[in-house]
Amino acid sequence: MAPVTTTPPSGAQRQHLTADTLRLLAPLVECSTERAGWHHCVEIARDLLDVEVVVAVEFVSGDRGEVRSGVGFDALTVGTVIPMPPGCQATYARETGLCVTGDLTSETRFVPSPFLIQADIRSSMTMAIELPDGEQAIIGAHSREPHRFAPSHVESFETLGSVFGFVIRRLRAWDELELNARIDPLTGLMNRASILDHLDQCFEDDEHPSALLIDIDGFKSVNDTLGHRSGDAVLRVIAQRIEAALSPRDRLGRLGGDEFLLITNDGESQRLAERLVGHVEAVIPIDSSTVQLSASVGIARRRPDDDALGMVERADRLMYKAKSAGRGEVRADLVKTEASSLTDSAPAGRSDR
Repeated sequence: MAPVTTTPPSGAQRQHLTADTLRLLAPLVECSTERAGWHHCVEIARDLLDVEVVVAVEFVSGDRGEVRSGVGFDALTVGTVIPMPPGCQATYARETGLCVTGDLTSETRFVPSPFLIQADIRSSMTMAIELPDGEQAIIGAHSREPHRFAPSHVESFETLGSVFGFVIRRLRAWDELELNARIDPLTGLMNRASILDHLDQCFEDDEHPSALLIDIDGFKSVNDTLGHRSGDAVLRVIAQRIEAALSPRDRLGRLGGDEFLLITNDGESQRLAERLVGHVEAVIPIDSSTVQLSASVGIARRRPDDDALGMVERADRLMYKAKSAGRGEVRADLVKTEASSLTDSAPAGRSDR
């Protein structure tokens, strides 16, 4: 028997579902997160089959599985990685699609799980579920009563598996779409919308970040002389170099073209910008050639009357001031003192005074 597929129940299957079964399945069908999906699946299996123990495990390698959810079995908590060697119960179910046994103590087709034996489990029904991208999981429903499962239980279990596989496929597809909508496909950084949303969130959380707008000096010549493919490779290298120099709390996004936006709470944002310029200026090998570029950086610090858009626009103006002064320059907001108000800065030897 093949593993249960990820297609939703057919019209004929739905007609045979009782009102109670449909009611039990509703939380699974309506869940909005994968974690909730695993949790609902095992709880529904417990109630649908009236068993003591249900465990859901996803294969994470050829011979190991990770517990995603479970009820009635404290020995296997979520996140536990368990061995699944050839010949074991889980591997047998994975190969056959569905494994039903009335008494584990006399089972000869496979080696029963030691966890189940120790828990005095006698009846066991284990089903393989096909997940997206060729991944697999198993759902096991277990009872201490021998010969617990009738054909009607098997049918209900298969229906649950079909619904569960469909739900996980939908949730993972949605997660992938959501991720792609927030990630720059060229560099893997946050995209424009995502990094600006992060800055908005900083304002909502009453943080006082700095926005560093980074523009790569001389990048156009790379595209003109080496081609756009080489230009894309250069951007990826630069993105990796900048990201490697940041702290875990910093957030870096690509606004488009050769412009990047860094949001940081580092109080030494000017020194950080100068370090980043140094990283950008290191020679980049491309195919049989080398490229050496630089960066212009504008730094805007949050002001009392700021909003996210105004802060980015100010960083953009400062970046253009830096660019007009030559390659590898940094310009930042002046810090407010008793003798001065906040204005866009001049260079001041890359000092914030």
